[in-house]
Amino acid sequence: MPINFITFTIVILLPSSVYSLREQCCKDLGVPEKCYQPLCNPSKIPKVMLRYKIFDPDINCHPYLLPISQCLSKGRDVSSCCYKNAYDLEFDYCFGLCNGTMHFDYSRKKDFLSCFVLHVVSIFPCLTSSYESSPSEARELTIDEKTENSVSIKWKEPTESPDLVDHYTIHLIERTGVSETESVFTTEDIEYTLEGLSSSFSYSVHVVAHAPVHNDDRNWFKSRISNVILFTTEDALIVAKSEDRLPSNVASHYLYCKMRTIFNAESSIEWVKISANGEEIITTDKKYSIVSYQSELDSKTIVSSLKIFDFKDSDFSTYRCYIKDTRIEYSETVIVKIDFSEQAPNSIPPDTLLECCSKYNHKSDCQSVCSQGTDDRRSMLRPGAFLPPPKNCEKEVDHLFKCSISRLNSAACCIHSEVSFFCLGMCDVKFDIDPQRVKSCRKHVTNIIACKLDEKNTRPEAVSNVITTHVYVYTFRFSWDKALDAKAYHVYSRKREGDWTVRVTLDHSVDIVDSDEVVLISVNEFGPSEQHRLYYDEDGWLTVDHW
Repeated sequence: MPINFITFTIVILLPSSVYSLREQCCKDLGVPEKCYQPLCNPSKIPKVMLRYKIFDPDINCHPYLLPISQCLSKGRDVSSCCYKNAYDLEFDYCFGLCNGTMHFDYSRKKDFLSCFVLHVVSIFPCLTSSYESSPSEARELTIDEKTENSVSIKWKEPTESPDLVDHYTIHLIERTGVSETESVFTTEDIEYTLEGLSSSFSYSVHVVAHAPVHNDDRNWFKSRISNVILFTTEDALIVAKSEDRLPSNVASHYLYCKMRTIFNAESSIEWVKISANGEEIITTDKKYSIVSYQSELDSKTIVSSLKIFDFKDSDFSTYRCYIKDTRIEYSETVIVKIDFSEQAPNSIPPDTLLECCSKYNHKSDCQSVCSQGTDDRRSMLRPGAFLPPPKNCEKEVDHLFKCSISRLNSAACCIHSEVSFFCLGMCDVKFDIDPQRVKSCRKHVTNIIACKLDEKNTRPEAVSNVITTHVYVYTFRFSWDKALDAKAYHVYSRKREGDWTVRVTLDHSVDIVDSDEVVLISVNEFGPSEQHRLYYDEDGWLTVDHW
């Protein structure tokens, strides 16, 4: 698309001092001469070969792109112009130059270079035209007054070209911690009251100064955003809360959180420990290790894992994670001291794989995803008459997989091992897994298994070598070998799928009366083992694995 002739006329008429100020701005922000000379004077478009050369390793201007973009835009946002005059919108990774937000990612070096080489001839004229046609950003946005359902804000007019301001737009982003909704308001004043707010949300707000409409586009000549204010009408919003129950002899422990990034805030996590001594900001050292990264599927989702080494009594506390340098919302985990072997057992035993799987409402052509077959009731869980194509039964396969890992959730460990976000469903039922991406998770299998074993190895050995003895009429004695690391045993029994009864024993045998289904679970301070389930039929007591 050819560049408008009027745009070039504006470039020629602007005094050279305007461009020398841009170069000086770059120098002041630490940009070396080899980079600010070709990049910080938008009246001089680099020749094609120079566009490549300045990003070669020997010159390497990539690290300075953010300050360069800030100096070039000088408080303006010419994104509408850049997109309107773009030759190919497929290549737009360099358009952060249009509004002062060019954060460079080395993994996308080729994307940036393709965009810059192709579009600098339109980006630079858009920038030069804005210097006399757009105001700079509104300044010092602050909260003037706040109530439980409203906030009054005020700001100062732009430093450069305040006479060009036609109106201001106020951008309010309402957040739940999971999703966000933006509302836009317009005013000609330098203050505004936002009403109808709620303590159920957190908020961010910023202001944009607009010049009069140009080319039927109200966003053509406008400033970049003002400073961003984050606030809640009451206390900070809790987006997630959990409790980790650990015994006193735990050696180390992982915590994790999942947060949604906040507009214009740093995309990293900050962990805080809350105790009787107050707040402590946690950093990676000999005591703690923090790993955080963004989702490959949604850049607005960020996960973080905190590992606590040499766990002591003082570590039984409350831990919060925030988006760094913000305090409007957080995820909280409370670590409490508990010995599972001393706790009352649940009233019913855990579901078997088949029971868990059967609770899902399967599509009719996916029923065999969750079937034990018809040949032998004692058989392993397996498909019935056919195995449906996984792509037709993705939700059913995902549910079956979650049932299989539900007792060994290990998201925190997997995140600390930097397992890809889309593979975390293989670690924890709180994350989904896309069957089409499972192949991509093969490189993480070793770490996933290691995390599962870390969890499993703290638990006792499952009950084994069970011997049943007929004692009297409807009474049977169940005896078994002592399970390694077991402190107690939970014994469940029932008759013909009736109500369960449960007892706790420290012995390795128990007498059970008038029952035809029994579940034996060994327990220690960390939790329960896998269950050992038996069923009585015409062949006597038999170990089964699926109901």
